[in-house]
Amino acid sequence: MVNIDNLIDYMQVIFYTGNFDAPTTAFGANAAPNNFYALDKRDDKSTGFVFVTHDSEHTLMIGPEGPGIGIQENRVQIGNMSVYGFPVFHPQWLHFKLTQNKEYRQRFADRAYKNFFNNGVFTPNALHDRFAKRAAEINKAIIGESARWGDAQRAIPYTIEDWKTEINDIYTRYFPFRTDIVINQLKAASLYPAFNPPILTKDNTTLSGDVYSITGSYQITLSSPAGQIFYTLNGTDPRLIGGLVNTSAKEIATGGSLTLNGTSLIRSRVKSGNDWSALSSVKFLNTTEDYTNLKVTELHYHPADSIAGTEIISGKSFEFIELKNTGDKPINLSGLNFTSSITYQFKNNEVLEPKQFYVIASKPKWFYERHFMVPSGNFEKNFSNSGEQVTIAQSDGNPIISFLYSTANPWATLPNGAGNSLTSALRNPTGDPAESTYWTASTVYDGSPFADDPGITDTIDNTQIPGNTVSIYPNPTKGLLFLKVDSQHSNIQVEIYSLSGSLFYDSSIIGNSVINLSHLNIYPGIYLVRTKCNNQTSVHKVIYQP
Repeated sequence: MVNIDNLIDYMQVIFYTGNFDAPTTAFGANAAPNNFYALDKRDDKSTGFVFVTHDSEHTLMIGPEGPGIGIQENRVQIGNMSVYGFPVFHPQWLHFKLTQNKEYRQRFADRAYKNFFNNGVFTPNALHDRFAKRAAEINKAIIGESARWGDAQRAIPYTIEDWKTEINDIYTRYFPFRTDIVINQLKAASLYPAFNPPILTKDNTTLSGDVYSITGSYQITLSSPAGQIFYTLNGTDPRLIGGLVNTSAKEIATGGSLTLNGTSLIRSRVKSGNDWSALSSVKFLNTTEDYTNLKVTELHYHPADSIAGTEIISGKSFEFIELKNTGDKPINLSGLNFTSSITYQFKNNEVLEPKQFYVIASKPKWFYERHFMVPSGNFEKNFSNSGEQVTIAQSDGNPIISFLYSTANPWATLPNGAGNSLTSALRNPTGDPAESTYWTASTVYDGSPFADDPGITDTIDNTQIPGNTVSIYPNPTKGLLFLKVDSQHSNIQVEIYSLSGSLFYDSSIIGNSVINLSHLNIYPGIYLVRTKCNNQTSVHKVIYQP
């Protein structure tokens, strides 16, 4: 119900600016909410609440302005903050409660590294440029403001020169120092580790960005003065939930080098004892990409209409198309776009990791309602129910995938309104999607986006599956139990037991899914949920409170 990354970014804005009047106010002993908006699309479960700053004049203070103390203002740790009930709830209280969770603190640290280091939004130069742009936008308006209000509180009116002095003070006395102050405050609150992620260098130059254009082969060196360095090249996190080392991660000695070729994604962390650094994620994008292993693997062009309450939802709302990287290297999707059928432009600097899927949906809201997942993108227009040309092209118009699908024999006919999707006959197809033999009808109603169709019988290579951790939430639950797996095409064996050992549920599912406990005819209480995914078994204690 909450966009967690937005909550983290919102709180980091509060912390950096030293805002002592939001989202709880020091003027009210930090016991009341103030000056924020919380927004949610109530009919769209794919998003969650986001928080927005408002009325932020008690920020960027250099000297003390009671009850604030100036540039050393610490809103990271508020000793007297209190919330007695929902009517005075605010996002900083939610953040405070979440900091008791190890995974939230790690995620907060990852966002802090992105925002406070390497030209992030809270680094001095980035702040200066953004602030200067805003100041220029209102430069003439300030003259009018000084004429209207400049003598309201003093005999000698304020002028534009006073404004310029204030702006210059922010440039010279706040921005150069505040970043380090807040980083130290985050460390003191255990929201940022004592050590940083690995340092990456290329051609003896430290890499301070997160995206670089390359051609051919190149060498990257990783180094750190503290702990072990772990990295992955398959898009997964070197650290698993709970703090274990990802089985697909590799360790490298400090000063060690990697020889890479073409598009690559390096995710790396430092591990010292049981503690992990924040995540470093750097993309190297090949400017002359090889798209041989980018395949279209599913097309739901004519879903059946559906009923939601008393409303009939057109099948067009459930359309989606799925792409898969069948190779063992990331693929740079930047600049690609659909030039026929639907309209969709792939995002800049977007990479599709090995053996992973990219799903573009007609309506993210209805996609989430049906599949409990957020699509990679949202296309405009719709696919034809009678067949049409589908083309994905580079920015220069050169097509990389182009095929005409049909609804008549010898093509599979069930996808034409019966509820099945059109899915590739092979897990990693190599043929031409313009041929009917490339395709078959899905064995799952409404298809299996972000996963191979479970009816595919060709061999799967589990060694190529990046990640196998199953997350279960919410806990406690009122009935719906969501299962999320790192690799969307993994098979999960799920068993649910009572504490006395009685088996109530036993099923095999593909990718992310949901189990409704209220359908199992069980009583409220604690149950053991055993999951097995890619030879890794976990047992979760789940509280059922209908």
